[in-house]
Amino acid sequence: DLNTNANNTNNDNNNKDADNYAPLPYATNQFDMVTCTGTLTYIDPNESNLLREFARIVRSGGIVCYTNRTDKLERWKNAESELLVSEEEGSSGSGSSSGGSSGVWRREESIGPIPYLPGNAEYGKEIEVVIFIYRVL
Repeated sequence: DLNTNANNTNNDNNNKDADNYAPLPYATNQFDMVTCTGTLTYIDPNESNLLREFARIVRSGGIVCYTNRTDKLERWKNAESELLVSEEEGSSGSGSSSGGSSGVWRREESIGPIPYLPGNAEYGKEIEVVIFIYRVL
């Protein structure tokens, strides 16, 4: 059982309330994976370093997975892009140490768009969700 395994780690159940506009209350490289579902809708990427914080708390080789609604993708585009390692850096394995780049992750996959709250008349088929998966370098 995944929940049992997660609760039996040395991390003592790391679910905590956090201020999404402040540094997350975790050590650098503390986790193998971070998931975030349905939260970015409510955060202004111009005022938050949340994606950079996800990358900070995940060890090298770990995964950051989050969802974002299709009506919010454009406003998060810059925040996502500034963390991407360039093709040149990614192929050399140099990560963020090359040429002052701020790239810290590589996109592994994006899934969707897929239905967001299916059957909810408020969202209909106009708003869907995309799942993003990044590997921290």
